[in-house]
Amino acid sequence: KEAGLQQHRDHLASEERRLEALSNALRQQDAEVQESRLESSRMATSVHQEREELLQAQQELRWQQQRMQDQQRALEGQQQALQHQQQQLLQEREEVQQQRQEV
Repeated sequence: KEAGLQQHRDHLASEERRLEALSNALRQQDAEVQESRLESSRMATSVHQEREELLQAQQELRWQQQRMQDQQRALEGQQQALQHQQQQLLQEREEVQQQRQEV
């Protein structure tokens, strides 16, 4: 009878050690899952920040492009004004030459 009780106690102690080992393994897995979640969260935050930065850079490029187009239109207007001025000067020069020839 005593041997049967000892065998039962040994079995319970063995079962307790096995359950403790399983519990430790579960705690380790839980810690790894938590760390993985934190890493995923950090990556998602990083990706979101990078996306925001890219969108901001894209908007700045659009503004620069708009400014450059505005400048180009202004330069084209100045060029047309200069061409008009040049034509007027050529006409005046021709008129002066004709007047000289007439004299």
